[in-house]
Amino acid sequence: MLQTEEAGFLEAEGPISKTYKFSQEAIAGAVDHNTKSNIFDLELKQFGPYRVKYSRNGRNMLICGGRGHVASIDALTFKLSTEIHLRETTRDIQYLHNSTMFAVAQKKYVARISGPHVRSRFHSHIAHTALQIRLHLRWHWS
Repeated sequence: MLQTEEAGFLEAEGPISKTYKFSQEAIAGAVDHNTKSNIFDLELKQFGPYRVKYSRNGRNMLICGGRGHVASIDALTFKLSTEIHLRETTRDIQYLHNSTMFAVAQKKYVARISGPHVRSRFHSHIAHTALQIRLHLRWHWS
């Protein structure tokens, strides 16, 4: 089940097995102690479905609920950095140049958020695809 020779992926045993059928408990039983200590469970039922993105260094985590709930969390200590409710459909989220600033694709806008009270909106006819520029933008934002 777990490939210990090469990090980063699961491989099913045989052509019939599928990796999406692996349970979290089965994976937890097959990994080392350090990896087990990184397993966590988030119960977010009210504003879902949720998208989760990590910062480049893996220290911070963004969550974005489909009904407008947005939060930035320190992934190691689980301390909440920013939490806001946009009261509008959200489609995607991404950190920009570091963990202090991120962009949210909303139903009609792309919002740039740099704290719990600082938000800029940019008009877009197709905001959910406008955030596709995020992969380029986060390297050049200043």
